[in-house]
Amino acid sequence: MGTGYTRQSEAEIAPGNIITAADIEAEFDAIQAAFHGTTGAIHDGTTGEGPRIPLTTSISGVLPVANGGYAGIHKTNGTTAPTVNEDSNDSYAVGSVWIDTTNDIAYVCVDASVGAAVWVRHQVYDAELAALAGLTSAADKGIQFTGSGTAGTYDLTSAGKALLDDASADAQLTTLGVSAFAKTLLDDANAADARTTLGIDASGINQPLDATLTALAALDGTAGVLVQTGSDAFARRTLTAPAAGITITNPAGTAGNPTLVLANDLAAVEGLNTSGIAVRSASDTWVTREIAEVTGETAVTNANGSAGNISIGLPTALVFTGKTIQDGTFNDPTIDDATLTDVNIDRGTIDDVTIGVITAALLRGHLHGLTLSNNITDATNDIDIALGTTASDDAIPTLMILASAITKRLDAGWAVGTNQGGLDTGSIANTTYHVFVIRRPDTGVVDVLFSTSAASPTMPTNYTQKRRIGSIIRSGGVIRPFTQRGDIFLTAAQTDRNSTSAIADALFTLSVPVGITVQPLLSAYTGAGNNSSIVVGVGSASTGSSDVRLAWAANNNGTTSDTGMISGGIFTNTSAQIYYVVTTLSGTIASNILNTIGWIDNRGRLV
Repeated sequence: MGTGYTRQSEAEIAPGNIITAADIEAEFDAIQAAFHGTTGAIHDGTTGEGPRIPLTTSISGVLPVANGGYAGIHKTNGTTAPTVNEDSNDSYAVGSVWIDTTNDIAYVCVDASVGAAVWVRHQVYDAELAALAGLTSAADKGIQFTGSGTAGTYDLTSAGKALLDDASADAQLTTLGVSAFAKTLLDDANAADARTTLGIDASGINQPLDATLTALAALDGTAGVLVQTGSDAFARRTLTAPAAGITITNPAGTAGNPTLVLANDLAAVEGLNTSGIAVRSASDTWVTREIAEVTGETAVTNANGSAGNISIGLPTALVFTGKTIQDGTFNDPTIDDATLTDVNIDRGTIDDVTIGVITAALLRGHLHGLTLSNNITDATNDIDIALGTTASDDAIPTLMILASAITKRLDAGWAVGTNQGGLDTGSIANTTYHVFVIRRPDTGVVDVLFSTSAASPTMPTNYTQKRRIGSIIRSGGVIRPFTQRGDIFLTAAQTDRNSTSAIADALFTLSVPVGITVQPLLSAYTGAGNNSSIVVGVGSASTGSSDVRLAWAANNNGTTSDTGMISGGIFTNTSAQIYYVVTTLSGTIASNILNTIGWIDNRGRLV
């Protein structure tokens, strides 16, 4: 099992403490060990190795087979068919697809050997072939087209198959029991030839003796269907109905043609007049049925099969009642208004989850990772955002996952992907910019956006989910350097006041972001002149006055000074202001310096 990450200096790195280099170094050493290439956790999803890390949307190129791809490229703009030379030397592999846009034909590579590539043409959809493919094969059945794009089967008897098997019309006549004499007669071109075959002279008066006619003449007057039973042998037959399924009217043909009528089950099936699945519901009784959906559990397409095969799947809004989800992977699911006590998710993975109102409180405010930092290559305009997860600020939050670090440019309009523009609207200026993680619900793509609005950024098309993860300040034409540690943003000291004058208790502007409320991190130095007493106070913008003493300097001989630190507990308004006062109780002020060294921003985690 690889080395995991364990906090090293959690107690030391906390609000109000002095953080030493050793504390930070211990944390970075632990992180480095956890992500070491050979000894760190391998993130393969097994116990102790950490969860799998999804691929990012910014990956391009060929995905290796080991990672679930084909290790080959696709050709989607071909103008001819591929040849044996479109092979592995050209980065094609088994599974590569080639589209001939000129002839609207698709090919799939089944062998990418150099100089001997094999591409198989994909069969274009054809209504007649589809109709044939939809038939169910069975013994003693023939196939016929019943209309344009429709096909069916019919019963093929042994006699019919024997007739179809014959190689010539002569052989078919033999199969039908036609004698050689009769075939000769049928072959005659005219009546004169027929009379010659029959031995009748041209006058047609005399009838030469013929064994066949003699056999016919020997039959009595019994009614029936005449059948030749052998050479010059005849008999009468009567059509006999089976025990069930068919009734025969006039079976001997004496009162007209014999008539066969379906009966029993066959008649019931023939009598069906609605589309659906034929079902025998009772003796000699058939009805049609269709597969019914279970609301919230199944989705059925073409329920009665009349338009093709029946498809059974899961609905878009799936309802589980006492069900167990086992060994599954669910991408972009929505669990909405669910009672989770009767739902077990066993050994499955759920990505990009939108949780319903029952569990919204558990997800709301979630923020992990996504640390901001100045980009090394272009610190003037670019910001790096570490990978991480956060809940959207919707009433029913969505978990948004930035699967890998991303760099966004403040000096260019927003475009998806790393090293692309991040500005929502307008042109770059010296002001506060709020950093948002944004998500597109229809594709699940997660990106980052900069905006001067802390609550309502101008969102890119189709991106509707967002969450502010921090704020940065641009002044003097550059992004102010900073270091983020969770909710703490540290900057080089910004001197907001350096004066020897007193100041009345009033709102005072600091070098912190505007548009949000933060806890400023302040340091103050106050010097009192000879026989002087100076008091410095601060207060949250909402309190209406300075109610916390920051520094006090007093002396009776010479000069003295006092320093003060504010590391939280004082809150600005959205204009970056707090209450600040410098009061001279006696004497003069030698110096009064107020520096802003950073701020604390909970970034919506405490909503």
